[in-house]
Amino acid sequence: MTEPKHDTNVSRLLYFLIFSCGRCLEEGGAIHSEEHINSSHAVIFHYLDDESVVSELLRLKSCQNRSTRSPSLRILARVSCQVGEIYTMNSEKRGICLIVNNFHFEEPSLEQRCGTMVDADCLEKVFEWLGFEVRIRQDCNRKQILSLIQELSSNDHSQMDCLVCCVLSHGKEDCVCGVDGRTVKITELMKPFNGQGCNSLVGKPKLFFIQACQGSERQKPVFLVTDSHTDEAAGVKISIPCDADFLLAVSSIPSYVSYRNPTHGARFIQSLCQNLIKMVPRNCHVVDILTKVNGDVSQMGGWWGSKQMPRYDSCLRKNVVFPVPKESPPKLR
Repeated sequence: MTEPKHDTNVSRLLYFLIFSCGRCLEEGGAIHSEEHINSSHAVIFHYLDDESVVSELLRLKSCQNRSTRSPSLRILARVSCQVGEIYTMNSEKRGICLIVNNFHFEEPSLEQRCGTMVDADCLEKVFEWLGFEVRIRQDCNRKQILSLIQELSSNDHSQMDCLVCCVLSHGKEDCVCGVDGRTVKITELMKPFNGQGCNSLVGKPKLFFIQACQGSERQKPVFLVTDSHTDEAAGVKISIPCDADFLLAVSSIPSYVSYRNPTHGARFIQSLCQNLIKMVPRNCHVVDILTKVNGDVSQMGGWWGSKQMPRYDSCLRKNVVFPVPKESPPKLR
């Protein structure tokens, strides 16, 4: 089969960027640290807006010997994972991040959520670092939650890139609780922001993070047996579904509890914040970050049934990659 044509200049550029970076790492005393790989990857990542660069990158990857572990090919593998459409993230303000943090409950059967203030503080620091305008609302009942959501959906988001909504509360399956004990369906949180409810967010990512029990059952551990084997064209009208561009991440699967430490906060929220800090500078997609969160949280807990499995559901059409902030990451508790 004849090899497809490729742009020689683009090829030379990529070879220089990728393989000279890798050679420098090799000649610098076999420094193969993730920090150095990440730095080289971040430089090359900025070229991915060019279609010819993407095409050549895929061609280069297909020509490589996958068995090698050289820094050059680790850089190539890292960058090639970013190939694909990415939501635009170039506004002066990234977007609004609403945090509903329910601690004190009027309903006697619902205990105070000790540790939630730690979670809210971490979320505020991380999303401000990512360029969001953070709005925190404490101890909201059902009516107040729905009012906040309606108000936010009526805002003009045309000068922003996306929306984030975090709800920290007690919950039931597919619901969160207001401090009055009345429930709000997760779909009630999301629907006002769809294409029919919020025109200024059409085509932009809307990310929802829910920290709440989804039932009363407790997940039990199972034990693995492992071995050593690893194996928009101009002038063309384009329509999308009104429920596109949503991502929902929930701290537990349906019917099961979520865990929260009174001192250190919730497993899910703490893992989310830590992994955003670690992985955003590597230009990782939000879905990749959530997969890491799922893995980390699933490993937490003891041997006596205190396991937890978060989940996420995605209707995203592109990859969500937050620009790397110029400021140093915040220090979390």
